Amino acid sequence: MESSTLPPDASPRTTAADLVPARVLKGLALLLALLVNLFLPWGIATTTRPLEVVLGAAATGAKVALLGVVLAIFEVFVAKLRLFRVPELLAASFVLAFLAVTASFFLT
Repeated sequence: MESSTLPPDASPRTTAADLVPARVLKGLALLLALLVNLFLPWGIATTTRPLEVVLGAAATGAKVALLGVVLAIFEVFVAKLRLFRVPELLAASFVLAFLAVTASFFLT
């Protein structure tokens, strides 16, 4: 990894968890909790009984964790798609460069 991609206070052994601030993770967890309870409302506590509240919190936590895993898998898939698209872009740029050189050779 290049040193220019790291923050100034990061060492080469810095993990990804160290680079993501806790407030960003809290915001993502809150957004995922809102989304999961909006579209999958099962397990939400309807009364204030302690057992029901604990079960509701556990259900919400499990749904957020599952949605987080799905989001991570989707992010990896999209990143791999971008990586596999690089050779096609390089081939297209080579063809365009070749056409430009050929055109400049014949037109001058």
